[in-house]
Amino acid sequence: MVYLTGGLPDLTTTARLVETVALAGADAVELGIPFSDPIMDGPVIQAASQRALTGGTTPEQVFDVVREVSGLLPVGLMTYANIVGHMGWNRFAARAAAAGATAVIIPDLPLEEAESWLLAAQAKGIEPVLFVAPTSSDERILKNAARTQGFLYAVGTLGVTGERHALADTVAALTVRAKALTTKPVLVGVGVSTPAQAAEAAATADGVVVGSAVVRRVLEAAGPDEAVETVQSFVGELRAALDEVAQPMSGPAFDAACELCEAARLTPWFHEDDLCWIAECEACSVPIVVWRHHGLPAPADEKAMLARLGRVAEGRFGEGKWFVDGERRQIPDHWHAHARWKWV
Repeated sequence: MVYLTGGLPDLTTTARLVETVALAGADAVELGIPFSDPIMDGPVIQAASQRALTGGTTPEQVFDVVREVSGLLPVGLMTYANIVGHMGWNRFAARAAAAGATAVIIPDLPLEEAESWLLAAQAKGIEPVLFVAPTSSDERILKNAARTQGFLYAVGTLGVTGERHALADTVAALTVRAKALTTKPVLVGVGVSTPAQAAEAAATADGVVVGSAVVRRVLEAAGPDEAVETVQSFVGELRAALDEVAQPMSGPAFDAACELCEAARLTPWFHEDDLCWIAECEACSVPIVVWRHHGLPAPADEKAMLARLGRVAEGRFGEGKWFVDGERRQIPDHWHAHARWKWV
């Protein structure tokens, strides 16, 4: 996932940058609504936010950008509690959902104060993303994991966002601990700065969030075109590094005789939400992506659901390294399609 500041260097270029990172291989975008006091962010994103605010960027304008680009890849909004609370929890959730956002991240809203927001987001189909840190107890991780949606955001190192010369030692310890306590995806952000660091983090996490290293390139660019070019190159390097370490689950090649639709043979594996369930087959250890629908026959929006399935599979396995099984299977209460790893 790539973080971009909305309105940097301007709103038109923000939309171009989202399209660019999508084409370069990002699985999702975290789009920041600029705020004057971004307490989680370091100097780079602080400067980006101030520049966007000076240019007149407003939350409504960032919603407009989301509306323009949300068909390209999942877009999550990131901002602070003051912005959301001022607009009103319900109104903000409704505006975000109407624009096409899939998630909202509010780093300065702890779980104990988030109930109104969590209910508002749930009512509008927005995934509220919660955080854990190296200092989080197991009890805290369990509580936040139970209420987060989409993924659990693991803050890799203590402090504010910003580039680091090396990945913090706390990253692996935190992600291993978090993944032992939840089946939801765990993504690492804060301090993931280079392709090598992204690959190192991905060895234990389900994904990474890269922000300051991307935003710095936009700030330093001589103009919009240079910003687009440098970001495209950098995100391409990140994608390549992550693909190098992405490995299919170990096990024998696919056994055609395996009854993959037996519910007892599917175990939770990587990602689960209302649309997709990524699992492995217990019989032959082949990873599969399952879309399930309660009620038969398959609904009319099959094409859209298969497109979502494809995005999830590509993000996990890599472009061109998976295929959709053409056979649609049904068992009681579920309708399944599968995307499989290309075993070679």
